[in-house]
Amino acid sequence: MLNVLQSRLMTVLEFEEVWSQGFRSLANIVTVVGQARTTIETSSLAIVPKGIRRDISDLHYALSSLYDLQDSWYRFSRGDQYVHDVSQWTDLKNAERRLKAVQDTYNRTRGEVTAFLEKLSE
Repeated sequence: MLNVLQSRLMTVLEFEEVWSQGFRSLANIVTVVGQARTTIETSSLAIVPKGIRRDISDLHYALSSLYDLQDSWYRFSRGDQYVHDVSQWTDLKNAERRLKAVQDTYNRTRGEVTAFLEKLSE
């Protein structure tokens, strides 16, 4: 579960992202964090600290917001894995901002979330 959070997506500079690969990676990350969020939301409040619930929810929201641009990317790239002029993608700046938001959220929540997810994986 945690390996997926160690994706290059979490550390790459937003203007260096290879979006065709990033969206494939992002799909797995959104799924894993979404499953963790569901597990946490159905758990007793006594088991899951309120801060962890908020952090997982914030991370899932940021990831989902970025993932929402996947269709725009595929329309632009027409499924081509190697797009030479990404600057023509109308959602590029929006995607870069959202990627930065994902990374900021991940960096802010990483310690607590990682520790909690390790416990969940046991």
